[in-house]
Amino acid sequence: MNLKFTAKNNLFLSVTLAAYAFAQSSSGQSTAITSCHFHESTLFCKNGNGEEGYVTPAPTATSEAPAQYTACHNHDNEFYCMNGSDEIQFIIANADEAISSSMSTYLTAQSVSSQIAQTTAITSCHFHESTFYCMNGSGEEGYVTPAPTATAEAPAQYTACHNHGEDYYCMNGSNEVQFFIAEEHDDHDEESTVTSQISNSASGQTTAVTACHYHGTAYNCMNGDGQEGYIVPAPTATESTPAEYTGCHTHGSSTFCMNGLEEVQFVIDGEISATSTSTESSTSTDGISCHFHAGVEHCVDADGNTVESTCEKVNTEKNIRLRVGLLFAILASSSFAVFSPIFLRRFANLDLDGPVLTIIRQFGTGVVLSTSLIHLSTHATLMFSSECVGTLSYEGVSTSIMLAGLFIAFLIEYTFNRLLSNRQKKLQRKNSCDGQVLEQKPTTGSDNENMNNEKHQVQVSQVPNGGHNHSDSLIDPHDKLSVMIMEAGIVFHSILIGITLVVAGDSGVITLFIVILFHQMFEGLAVGARISGIRNASMVEMIIMGTVFALITPIGMAIGLGVINKFNGNDRSTLIALGTIDALSAGILLWTGLVEMLAMDWIIGSLKDASVWTSLLAMASLIGGMILMSVLGKWT
Repeated sequence: MNLKFTAKNNLFLSVTLAAYAFAQSSSGQSTAITSCHFHESTLFCKNGNGEEGYVTPAPTATSEAPAQYTACHNHDNEFYCMNGSDEIQFIIANADEAISSSMSTYLTAQSVSSQIAQTTAITSCHFHESTFYCMNGSGEEGYVTPAPTATAEAPAQYTACHNHGEDYYCMNGSNEVQFFIAEEHDDHDEESTVTSQISNSASGQTTAVTACHYHGTAYNCMNGDGQEGYIVPAPTATESTPAEYTGCHTHGSSTFCMNGLEEVQFVIDGEISATSTSTESSTSTDGISCHFHAGVEHCVDADGNTVESTCEKVNTEKNIRLRVGLLFAILASSSFAVFSPIFLRRFANLDLDGPVLTIIRQFGTGVVLSTSLIHLSTHATLMFSSECVGTLSYEGVSTSIMLAGLFIAFLIEYTFNRLLSNRQKKLQRKNSCDGQVLEQKPTTGSDNENMNNEKHQVQVSQVPNGGHNHSDSLIDPHDKLSVMIMEAGIVFHSILIGITLVVAGDSGVITLFIVILFHQMFEGLAVGARISGIRNASMVEMIIMGTVFALITPIGMAIGLGVINKFNGNDRSTLIALGTIDALSAGILLWTGLVEMLAMDWIIGSLKDASVWTSLLAMASLIGGMILMSVLGKWT
């Protein structure tokens, strides 16, 4: 090297090289090298002074590679150790670089090594999404690669930290991982980097947040600058809630702190929580869309990120008088919708298979199918996948309960039809025997009595084996049963609809009311059309069935008014209960919609041989019902 040094530089170089020579000679004080491990194809070990070096020739990278070498000794200035009868050379990792590199490179490497060497372990390890972060001895946060699987067994710390060149590695048992200080791999532009550094500098003054306490359902703490903020997610309000959080650090511009192995975000009042977004994206406040599930308002921004998430009860403004008025409005609309087809059929003497009732009936079929799949099944899945429920050991809970509902509906119909079929056969055999007795009985009465006997024989003979007689409720109550099963599925759902409307906050209750108003009218038409088609039910029975539907949503609203100050739609038990009812109802309505309504009308019933125009009108009504009810699924 053609370098000119000042006397001061020459003195510093001499001292440095002397220190290096002393380090080389002192390695001879080690009688063994230990903690041997592979980094790619190179086997690294540590001597008695804690210095890392590599073995040459390196053994094959197998599980039988030695964990240590013994009987270490010097040959001139070189250091050798033994593994049984095999002798290998041990070279301290930075020996060659220290001699051959330039003074500038050497000093830089020494500076980096000196800074990192202060850390022999990285601690406070935790997950932030799929990235595993730890803290080094200087209080700097970085991430581990490869990251462990996100399980409860992930290590809380790594030990035996060491360098490979300028790269930094640590050990977890026999596993070696690389540790990157977070700022080393930022890909932001210069302006973003400066902003991040300023933010990190400001938040870096706080290593803990203290004086933690509740304000309503929010859990507030104070940082080192005396600023108050809140914790996301807030802990459950119990006596064991932490009074402080330690190990505070930043991810981008957001501040996070630790409570044991649990990481929480600390948000200064007035800032926006970024817990529900990734570390590479920010929560947008534009294009926010809100909807309700179980009375809880869920809002997402234009990027699909959840704006706010909490499992605690959220206290919102609720106008009780307004909700009482909405109860009567829902009662009126539900009654009008469900009784319209019944009274049209009764007093307008409309043909059941005529165009008017066919259009209403097919619209109702589309509504039932959409309610099952778009409303109930989707809601059940959302309930069970809520972060407040936690991770379920079985992923198919929602669809399994839905399948159970479908099977229960099938089993009820099959069992009742089987029993009624057996009863029908007994009645036919009895009537057949009575007819034979009448034929054998001598004619001793008047001509009028003989004519009545002949008429009775004709009536008995008109009931074929296995046939339907729609005028006799003992022989064919099938239609009534199928409608009752369909109404049962809708009743469960309608109770939840009523509760949801009442417990929603004032900010969205009017929008939700309008949606549920149309929802109830569409479902009312569907139920009313099916009730009006029951041939073996009296008018009183039809009115009772219609009244059940008309009252059930207002009953749900009355229940909601009773629990309005206690209901928490994000409570785990509540979510599981609501999800179960929704999934069960979805299965019942899916069976009814597909088998009893769609297949019964189009494959077996009157529409099988209907005219082209009637079929087109019915199909348009069916599709219209599905589309309109599916659109309402955006808000309910």
